[in-house]
Amino acid sequence: MIEGDPPQPMPYREVPETVQFDPAKLAAWVEAAVGVALRKKKR
Repeated sequence: MIEGDPPQPMPYREVPETVQFDPAKLAAWVEAAVGVALRKKKR
């Protein structure tokens, strides 16, 4: 960030409550989230 540039919000999503207590659903959710982050980084 260059001095004087306005701060940019950090985009994030909360883990859905329906996923938090199910290890299989949580693993799938995390894998999908990482995939999105990696694809966005390549742009």
